[in-house]
Amino acid sequence: MTLNDLLIAKSIAPEKVLVLRHRPPESELNKVIPWLAAEKPDVFNAYQQTH
Repeated sequence: MTLNDLLIAKSIAPEKVLVLRHRPPESELNKVIPWLAAEKPDVFNAYQQTH
């Protein structure tokens, strides 16, 4: 079972969900995360893959 399976089971469209593994401590960066995920998914994914 995946997260998408759970979302669909609860009638939530997976494409409307943004999942963050971690949040940046910088408030300005925090504000642009949704834009980054939508407009620059490759950069967003690279950020999310680092710890």
